[in-house]
Amino acid sequence: ILLGPSVLGYYSVAQQLILQPMSKINPILVRVSFPIFSAVKNDTQKLVKGYRKGVRILSAINAPLLFGIAAVSPVLIPLLLGDGWEKSIILVQILSIYALLKSIGNVSIGVILAKEKYKWPFYWNLALLAIIPPTLFLVANLTQSIISVSIALVIFQFFLFVMNYVLFIRVLLGRMLKHIISDLIGSLFSAGIMGICVHYYINNITMENQWLHTISGVILGIIIYLFSSYFLQNKIFKEVYKVIYSKYNPPKN
Repeated sequence: ILLGPSVLGYYSVAQQLILQPMSKINPILVRVSFPIFSAVKNDTQKLVKGYRKGVRILSAINAPLLFGIAAVSPVLIPLLLGDGWEKSIILVQILSIYALLKSIGNVSIGVILAKEKYKWPFYWNLALLAIIPPTLFLVANLTQSIISVSIALVIFQFFLFVMNYVLFIRVLLGRMLKHIISDLIGSLFSAGIMGICVHYYINNITMENQWLHTISGVILGIIIYLFSSYFLQNKIFKEVYKVIYSKYNPPKN
């Protein structure tokens, strides 16, 4: 309302483009992880192992997906929506970081529910409702910039990511910040390399056919990420492969 309907439209398009893929992937992991965590809820060591594996798998899937969308957005958004939506591009690139932090934080939901702390998510969401909207309203009022609001949202989500660890994971599973960072760094580094290469390709290689330009950028990104993952994070590469393989090749009775 403060920034006008046109600005809201740019933000809505960017938000939908970034959050839609995550909304399809994250609930699947939560549904799968909850019964697994519940079965070992009294074994902290197994819970830690399961939580770390969930973080690795989710980051290995979401990081390249979100960074890839951000990298191809300069050609993807005009291709899908036409001219006049270029202001959504920078918002997509900013919100990709927000969505990645949010998705990784969601892994803790399975642990919290398995430990039967059912009220914790309610209180957590209640606190967010009381803090985030007024803060973003203040930023919008002071800056009159949707880019500033998006950056503030990323900063807020990083703070929430840290608080999620401090309030939930450290309490339920113990100190493991170094392990979480080590689980994330491989995917983030591989996805970062991919994103930089695809961004350079999209902005420096021109094609008359924009669909071909976009698709070739996506294929290049997939190749780079798979190649770098195989060498830089082989363990995660194999874990994701097993998850995908088991989904489409269920064990025979």
